Amino acid sequence: MLKKYFPIIALLFLLNIPSKAQWQITLLDTAKYQIPTNPTLMFYSKQYMWAASKLSTDTGKTLLVLNSGFDFVLNDSVLMGQGYLIKYKKQLWQKSVDYGKTWDVQYFINGQDTGLINKSTDFYNALNQKYAYIVADTSKGCHEIWRTEDGGNNWNRLPCNAINFFIRNASVWRYCNIGSMSYIVNPKTLNSLVVAKDNGKIWDSIHIDNNKMQAIQGIAFSDTLNGLLTYTSKYAADTASFLMRTNNGGKTWQAMNELGLYTIFYAKATKKNPGYYISQYGAYPEVGAKVSFDNGYTWKRLDSLLHTKFYFSDAENGISTIYKDTFTQLAVFTGFPAGFASNAETVKTKPSIRIYPNPANDIIHIESGENGNYEILNISGQVLATGNMLANNPNPISLKECKQGLYFVRCYGSNFCSTHKVVIME
Repeated sequence: MLKKYFPIIALLFLLNIPSKAQWQITLLDTAKYQIPTNPTLMFYSKQYMWAASKLSTDTGKTLLVLNSGFDFVLNDSVLMGQGYLIKYKKQLWQKSVDYGKTWDVQYFINGQDTGLINKSTDFYNALNQKYAYIVADTSKGCHEIWRTEDGGNNWNRLPCNAINFFIRNASVWRYCNIGSMSYIVNPKTLNSLVVAKDNGKIWDSIHIDNNKMQAIQGIAFSDTLNGLLTYTSKYAADTASFLMRTNNGGKTWQAMNELGLYTIFYAKATKKNPGYYISQYGAYPEVGAKVSFDNGYTWKRLDSLLHTKFYFSDAENGISTIYKDTFTQLAVFTGFPAGFASNAETVKTKPSIRIYPNPANDIIHIESGENGNYEILNISGQVLATGNMLANNPNPISLKECKQGLYFVRCYGSNFCSTHKVVIME
């Protein structure tokens, strides 16, 4: 039974091993090349970078200005690792196979009329080297979706159905890909999600049960179950943005304690270091990047820069756009934000936590050396109960609604997070 929890146990173990590589930020001189505030960012390898209509083949040391006739690159997608699909002023599709240095107009794709020549394209997304899809405006009562399974050599149009989540010329696209899934913030409502399953073959929507949500600011998933989103409130009294978490693929969401986070991204783990969430924090003048290694429970400030966007190829390499000195600059991230679980400023001493009785029947007590919060989870990772725990108090918790079996109690605070097993008997 414990095999399914081995990744969690391994992650907790890794958090206590400081990495030798330190987090480093290198600002690139982009005064000569004005970068939009919210540009397309791609980082193919340690050599090739893409930002808006600028291309670097030497990790940002020099930037090549590509064809100025292009309006913009659609989203953050690359096809087969070396080709792009972009939108031209006259709505002509073009493709490049040399990292964007040269382009060919594509009226047809493999001899098929794409049907997109005279229509506005709302969204383009490449999930991996094989699968990609295009969402375009249409007059048929739904949005046209074109999909490829061979890296763009052949495209097939999905049957027109009731998918009408998108709006034409949406100015804000927030999305993330995880495996064969895409989670897309609905630009029509900004407070619900569109889900593309099976590499864009099946489409669905997710309603988020939150009456005060106005607009989702950012969304990121670390795996197919665990994800975070940030949102702004429709109430004027709520001046900070809010954070929510899911552990069942977006079916349900729980509120988190952290406030003030905006754009949010996930950096994939490597053999040397675990993955982490990173987010832009606060509003001017109190700004900076924050990082979390425990699925959003606790956060540490990394810098005091105004990041407008992040993109990471893995846990040790990434790029960002940073607003500084009246224009937006590119920045290269190398190394790893080590010290999160060992820095004396962040984690002083873990408080003693005692949970009793164990095994239990219908009630347990949590005694903690510090104030914090708790969650009761079943073996599937579903959160059954949450609450606050006061320092040096018994903190009784009712388990009457829990059936016999194994459960987990997660205790966390501003500088600690720990998980404990509890067995419930009849």
